[in-house]
Amino acid sequence: GKFITHFRSRWFASDYMGYNFTPKPFADQQINDAIADICLVRRSEDHLEIPDCDVVDIDVTMPSKVMKAYKQLKDDLIVEINDRRVDAQSAATLINKLQQITAGYVYDEDGETVPVHTEKLKALGKLIKKHSPVLILTKYRHEMDAVLAMYPDVERFDEARMDDWRAGKIGAWVANPASLSHGIDGIQDSCQVIVWMSLTYSLEQYLQTNARILRTGQKKQSTIYRMMAAQSVDWAIASALENKEQGQSALLEALSIMQRDG
Repeated sequence: GKFITHFRSRWFASDYMGYNFTPKPFADQQINDAIADICLVRRSEDHLEIPDCDVVDIDVTMPSKVMKAYKQLKDDLIVEINDRRVDAQSAATLINKLQQITAGYVYDEDGETVPVHTEKLKALGKLIKKHSPVLILTKYRHEMDAVLAMYPDVERFDEARMDDWRAGKIGAWVANPASLSHGIDGIQDSCQVIVWMSLTYSLEQYLQTNARILRTGQKKQSTIYRMMAAQSVDWAIASALENKEQGQSALLEALSIMQRDG
């Protein structure tokens, strides 16, 4: 159509306020057919030769005391940990708080960090001994601080030192995926291993960050390790990323999975 209103009325249904639009059942196929003669789709896996990649989930068991607090927060939206109150007043906050617990520290109502366990950090040590170099990805500030404190040989990501990284002079970098998911090239020249300490909710960020090593210039088979606390939100987020419905937030999908699992 000539106007966006024509486009919307033909292929979308709106709510009663006219603010939110959802595709009609036949919209996807008809829109694809309508633009087929003016579009060219080229997927990297179809025309680039990149070695295979394995995704390995590292199952981490939280201490029983921590697991009890985790379940209480999930059920009651509030819990006391080490005499500090942690509460969650929304779906997004609940997912964040639960994931913070699986990461090892949780922020209390005053924004202070409360340490709860170091199981993921211990598992990371085994991977650092096994592989070099390693790109470690952390979601929370306390995660990165904990990694740097426990493993002095791990360095904070610094793009200015890319030449040293390529030359194998840096054994492990730790970074927040938001700082390197786009526009950073060269990590793949020496690295075949990524370790996700906590998964992101963003499918695009997840794929683009993994693409720092899964790209032209990669010569060897790669491995993506994911630290996953047993019976926790980590698995719900992983499932949401892998089965994400079109237009649906992975964060809300993770909450839905948790509710279904009880």
